[in-house]
Amino acid sequence: MKLLYGTTNKSKIDFMEKRVAHLGIELLSLTDVSAPKICVAENGNSPLENARIKAMAYYDALKMPLFSADSGLYIDGLDDARHRD
Repeated sequence: MKLLYGTTNKSKIDFMEKRVAHLGIELLSLTDVSAPKICVAENGNSPLENARIKAMAYYDALKMPLFSADSGLYIDGLDDARHRD
């Protein structure tokens, strides 16, 4: 089975390929499918929301099922300013 990963980041592709190899999944990147370069505003309130925004933007452009990921940046001891009163 082939699965499209909504990224052109080679490090992300390599990391995820190792995670799905045992499942018999061939991971494709946006580069592999000659996806157009689009600018995606990652303005969600969490990495999950940003991943969804990216996946939907690439789906709209390609009309192909895909997934995306956004790792976010978390620093121990630093409060998340969005959730303060």
